[in-house]
Amino acid sequence: MRSSSNAANGVRTHTVRLEGKEVVLINFGRYISNSTIPLDWGKENGLIPAPDDTPSAIQKAFPDLHHEIGVEEMGVVSLIKHHSEIPSAWWYKKASGVGVVLREEWMHGWRSGYWFVFSQE
Repeated sequence: MRSSSNAANGVRTHTVRLEGKEVVLINFGRYISNSTIPLDWGKENGLIPAPDDTPSAIQKAFPDLHHEIGVEEMGVVSLIKHHSEIPSAWWYKKASGVGVVLREEWMHGWRSGYWFVFSQE
């Protein structure tokens, strides 16, 4: 389980290794109005959304990921499918867990604390 971070053009990336594969987390550091923004960024950088089970695998393998990245709270989601509930993982202070982001929430955009999980094409 390897981890590294990078920031360029206001976009933060953080790479972790899960089961021998590199997984890239992307954060825009600001509210974004829709899912097209991270999906387009991923495509431009040769990345595809990671499978829906990836957020929970990251949470299990990296229970202190938010401290490693240097944030107090964060959420991780995969945009592989747009259904009514998007599987997610979350970290807040000393706690972490898994859950879902409901359609009613993501239809209005994504808060700055969300990280989008991608893998290589």
